[in-house]
Amino acid sequence: MKIATTPSAGMMQAGLQASASKLKLDSLFLQWFSMPDTQRLVLELLDDVKHGRRTALAAGSRKNGSPSNQPPLSPRKVGVPQSPVSPTYKPVPPLRLPPSPQLLTIPQFYFPQLGPQPEAQRAMEGRLVGLLSAQPQGLAVDDLKRMLQQILDLPSSLAYPLFHKLAGKGEERVAPAALMQWASSHNLCGAPELRRAFDILRQDHAGAVVPEDLRPLLAGILLSHPGLEFLQEAPEFQERYAETVIHRLFYHNNRLGDGRISWREFRRRAPRAKAGRPMRRPCGCGEGRAGVG
Repeated sequence: MKIATTPSAGMMQAGLQASASKLKLDSLFLQWFSMPDTQRLVLELLDDVKHGRRTALAAGSRKNGSPSNQPPLSPRKVGVPQSPVSPTYKPVPPLRLPPSPQLLTIPQFYFPQLGPQPEAQRAMEGRLVGLLSAQPQGLAVDDLKRMLQQILDLPSSLAYPLFHKLAGKGEERVAPAALMQWASSHNLCGAPELRRAFDILRQDHAGAVVPEDLRPLLAGILLSHPGLEFLQEAPEFQERYAETVIHRLFYHNNRLGDGRISWREFRRRAPRAKAGRPMRRPCGCGEGRAGVG
């Protein structure tokens, strides 16, 4: 079954208006196209296109385009002068400093754990040789004290273990040859002060100081120190006093507790020289009760 459809009145009226508008536009276009200026312009454009020339219409539209074809400026840009064009960025070459003048060379003046300088060592050796040459009969304990203090910058109390080390049994003097040989083999003049004291206290074949090595030192101090004269009347107290000092020294210096003061412990625990003055107490000996040296 077919249903007949008929256009409404509104649709018919809209169609009639569109047809009338198209006829009006066609009439206007024909009127414009029939004008002499328009025909001349069309002919010129066709000739330009034919010969591959740039048309005047395209050049004019790019050069003298209407404002309507250009995008409007941003409101923020209106009335604001444009900033100057920034110059092209060029990478800055690295800064090259001129070669610095030769630095001032400062000679070394601090020598850790080293002995005196060669000049001082030669001077010390010369004074030692002069002292031994002046006493060919040998050196007594007092002579060794002056040598230790005046030449080797050591405490005079070290003369007792040095005498015990070098003098023969029952002898009262040390032979110059024996002292010179021992000093040369232990580099006595070229070693630091602490090393000299350590070598004097220890046995030559040992690498550490043991309690027995300190007995000659304490025996000499007990016999010569004015502050300990009262102990001479009681020999048993002298021995007790010496034992007490030795135990105290090992308690403070022998951190391992093995009864052996190594060079490392001796160097770390021994008192240092003050303001250039020589060491007065090797390994703290005599500290607190009776000063030594």
